[in-house]
Amino acid sequence: MAKRTVGKTRGTKPFDVSVKNLIGNNPQDWLTLFDLPQNTLITALDSDLASMSFAADRLYKVGDGDTAYGLHAELESGHTESELPRRLLQYNIFAEAKHKLLFRSVAVLLTKGANSPAITGRLERRLPNGMLVHAFRYDVIKIYEIPAEELLTTGLSVVPLAPLGTLPESDLERVVERMGSRFRAEATGKEDLRRLWTASWLLMSARYSPQIAESLLKGAVESMLKLEDFPLYDYLKEKGLAEGRAEGRENGLRDTVIRVGEKRYGAALESARETLAASDFETLQGYIERLSEAETWDELLAP
Repeated sequence: MAKRTVGKTRGTKPFDVSVKNLIGNNPQDWLTLFDLPQNTLITALDSDLASMSFAADRLYKVGDGDTAYGLHAELESGHTESELPRRLLQYNIFAEAKHKLLFRSVAVLLTKGANSPAITGRLERRLPNGMLVHAFRYDVIKIYEIPAEELLTTGLSVVPLAPLGTLPESDLERVVERMGSRFRAEATGKEDLRRLWTASWLLMSARYSPQIAESLLKGAVESMLKLEDFPLYDYLKEKGLAEGRAEGRENGLRDTVIRVGEKRYGAALESARETLAASDFETLQGYIERLSEAETWDELLAP
């Protein structure tokens, strides 16, 4: 993978747990993304800087002995102006104090919304007179600028990021199929599949709508897991019940309009039934309110 240029992120992070688990469980998969040789020794460090009131996304020790250094990866999916560079600096300093290693900081931008003009890869701190007293360098990896094909061929725990990479939306279904093929062939068991598919679902929802994520991933998940074993099953079940309740309310109003309307205006023509079938809940409520005033089906259903 070509070396990433230092770029320009931050924000709310609704995908924290899922993506942290990806990078945390399989740091070797991420070596290419971090421009490290595949034979690099990388071990997880305690990312909880609780004694200093901080918790970084992930901290690692790269190498061993006198050549070892720390790697701090911060995963970003939202945007909060210029907050990120200062947070990276704080994490960097406190991580060094805790683990006695010099740290390289890397911000991984998952979406364009995580980017900001304030993020330049360098934070300079100056006195009021302009004197430079601190220059902090950090790297930025923009997932949304990496071709999806490239992400599909990296370590397995990086594959869920593929839908966030560069690709036309028309290729999204093919990318999901490729993801499924790798998960099916390389996942170590159901728990691994659940982890990979959950991350994929949430990450795809970061760039596309939840509806698109559901329509593309639900079938792929069901081909490998019982849906009730999937961590998002409760959400899907509740969503289905809510949609069912909404559909039931609409059908109830539709039946009422037809029943009362036929008593007042005579049998409903096919055109009237088609109009009612295409009407949403709010429109049907309007028909109910007009039933006592309209004299014909045409008058009732007029725009």
